[in-house]
Amino acid sequence: MFRFASLVAVGVLLLGRSGHPPDAPAPPASVTPAAGAAAVQQVTLRAPTMVCTKNCWPAVRDALQQQPGVTEVKLAPQKEEVAIDNPLVTISLNGPFDTDKAVAAIAAAGFAKATVEKRGTGRTSGAGLLAGSIFLGSNRLIVTGFSPCWGGFYVSTMGGAALVFDNLGVNLLSIVGRAPMPSVLYLNRADG
Repeated sequence: MFRFASLVAVGVLLLGRSGHPPDAPAPPASVTPAAGAAAVQQVTLRAPTMVCTKNCWPAVRDALQQQPGVTEVKLAPQKEEVAIDNPLVTISLNGPFDTDKAVAAIAAAGFAKATVEKRGTGRTSGAGLLAGSIFLGSNRLIVTGFSPCWGGFYVSTMGGAALVFDNLGVNLLSIVGRAPMPSVLYLNRADG
């Protein structure tokens, strides 16, 4: 039962992740993927003065595609075909990327006020070093991260749910980024 409750809690966190609070700390001026990293990193920019898909979007896309490290530039889904109601642009990276230069390139293309939207993408959960001991509260699963609903950093706990970490060889789990589709992380003691 505890294992199921823990998996449900982690699944809800993964599926509920939809954005980042506007008051999160500013990201670094440049983003450099870790050496040997297999996953492609992403940065999301908000271009509020980009209002149409016919002229505005192609100009912003071309300005960003010329930046070093950029592999793909995508516009967020829109309600209408021509008007832009969601001016978020996701940039996929495969090398060093300077966010300040990208914002300047968008401004040079005629679209001022662009900002970095995606910040602090980590979720952390775990049991701690005393899990499984006789101390009261030592088996609580602790989950931390930014809440897209409330716009702040929160800590949540679930009593007894950390027992799934017993004999797993892991006390802490940190999830960074977002899966391209809803996913479930299954922690398996038999193979770990």
